[in-house]
Amino acid sequence: MSRTVRRLHYVSADRRHPALASQVVDELINGAVSLTYAYGLQRISENQLSGSTWTPSFYGYDGHGNVRFLANMAGTVTDAYQSDAFGRLIASTGTTPSYTPTDQGAQAPASGS
Repeated sequence: MSRTVRRLHYVSADRRHPALASQVVDELINGAVSLTYAYGLQRISENQLSGSTWTPSFYGYDGHGNVRFLANMAGTVTDAYQSDAFGRLIASTGTTPSYTPTDQGAQAPASGS
């Protein structure tokens, strides 16, 4: 199954600073939205369709801008990531399927299967 980003929606637009506008990226599989990412200055959250249920996850960052954890709606950490001083992943726990720690700093979801 291949994933393709087909739509990019600007939630708010600042004409003076367009790069700072909040964005929502929808990822489509077979023409249907299966994953939504929300961005501010960094990736803020993702909302993934699993069966008929949307499951949101929220990103937590360290001082270097590396993703340290994903949390659910209750604030419970579902996935944790540990990086070395250069931002390379050295340990991880959790099973959120859409996030890959090597995506850190990416401005769009990774394509792949």
